[in-house]
Amino acid sequence: MSGNSTEVLFRPDAPLTRESLVLWKVPLDIRQGLPQASLDAVQQTWGFQDAGKIDPKAMRAILADFQNGEQSIIRRVFGYTTLFQPKKPVTQAEAAAALWYFGSQGEGISASEVLQQSN
Repeated sequence: MSGNSTEVLFRPDAPLTRESLVLWKVPLDIRQGLPQASLDAVQQTWGFQDAGKIDPKAMRAILADFQNGEQSIIRRVFGYTTLFQPKKPVTQAEAAAALWYFGSQGEGISASEVLQQSN
């Protein structure tokens, strides 16, 4: 998925990168438009030393993810890090951790809560 709504690109066999995971998951969590973002804003909020390697389309989602506090995808999946490594493929465990919680901080739901509700 390219993040460009006018571009049709489906590559099911391509590895899912960190920046792509955040790019498609954050809008599902926040359920609103993504904020404008700049390289400086991402560097100031996250402190990533490699922020210049992040695709500009993904920066908006990465900046929005910061607002989700401890429930942010980046904090939950990759921990507190100063290297985002945006082009690095995610593992199956990292993808599962990202999908384990949906929603914004205080208004989300985890997979375990869904399972408890269905019993």
